[in-house]
Amino acid sequence: MQTEISLIDLVNALEATTHGLEWRVDLVTGDFLPADGDDAESRAPVANGAGGRFRVLPTNGALREAESRREFCATLRDPSVRERLADASGSREFAERARSANVLDDWLVHRRSRLVSVALEWADAEDVICRRDLTPASFATD
Repeated sequence: MQTEISLIDLVNALEATTHGLEWRVDLVTGDFLPADGDDAESRAPVANGAGGRFRVLPTNGALREAESRREFCATLRDPSVRERLADASGSREFAERARSANVLDDWLVHRRSRLVSVALEWADAEDVICRRDLTPASFATD
């Protein structure tokens, strides 16, 4: 029997994948496990598909971080801030530039909303039962 997993936990695991870790979810227990963990379960072959116990979470490529940064830049009204952020060479530099331009909170809301959307799409595609305890609308700014 498949356990319902928390959308909050799923989004948190997706955030961890952006730091180079690969995660999987155990559909029996609802636990999220790093694929390179020390326990036997996290090192076991992944059995995806019907009857499979584990599902591998999307990795950095599927999360499309660079695309998300471009989308965020397009929402900025100040052309100098937009240009400065667009020229950032990676996630860390982008966040630092967003902080110095006083738009870091807006960036984090945008990024988290994107992760929620990716998580919901992934859960639907993988037939994972997901408790919708978090929605992209939860991150909307006034």
